[in-house]
Amino acid sequence: MKGYNTPYGIFYSRPYYSANCMEEMSAEALAKAGIADDEPSEIPIEDVLEDCMGIAAEYSPLPADVMGCATFYPEGLAKVEIHENLSATGDDLTLDRRRRATIAHELGHGLAHTHLYVQRFAFDREQADYDPSLLQRAHIACRTSDIREVGNKPAAGSSYSWIEWQANYLMGALIVPRRALLRHLEVWTGPQNGVCSPRLPASARAEAQESVAETFHVSRQLAGIRLDGLFPEQTDDQLDLFAGGPA
Repeated sequence: MKGYNTPYGIFYSRPYYSANCMEEMSAEALAKAGIADDEPSEIPIEDVLEDCMGIAAEYSPLPADVMGCATFYPEGLAKVEIHENLSATGDDLTLDRRRRATIAHELGHGLAHTHLYVQRFAFDREQADYDPSLLQRAHIACRTSDIREVGNKPAAGSSYSWIEWQANYLMGALIVPRRALLRHLEVWTGPQNGVCSPRLPASARAEAQESVAETFHVSRQLAGIRLDGLFPEQTDDQLDLFAGGPA
């Protein structure tokens, strides 16, 4: 795995994951949970967490600005906590979608970053001042500002870390799988034929975004960002090679 030096917290390097790699990582997690990644439907993300990591999401009285928390032990991801305010969302679609996104975000940390913590714990145990009587654990407390719906690349000047950006990308790929999304969009793009890349007409974009949000039970913003990843919006000022020059 490719990595880069990083000033982030306890790690000396960060892993590099391409977009395709993270899409495949998410598809593998869904497959492990027995969920087809090509079926347009609401992903039972709590089941995916349990099947992939062997733990269930816990609803805890976290600090007001902390939506979720992933706790790691030397053996791996040990606990995922979600703010208790999201435990009973009732008919509030916005809160329930936020709950699902938060669980997917923490699972993203588990998929992409468990090995970083395991390596760090192993390094600490090799140090001369290591105290075996002390419990080794570390956590990522994810605040509202960390759990964002992101596009394919970090925004210029983004103030949040690479570790959160990777978890956010995986969040989107887990609850709106790429293959399922492409299949769902065929009503607007036509069936995939393996020859030409599908195209989403600009006139259908708003309708498709709303349909994706409803079908996958995610926010409209996340639906739009997943669409942008597959079908970047075209501008009207692109060079037309067959157009005449200025009059």
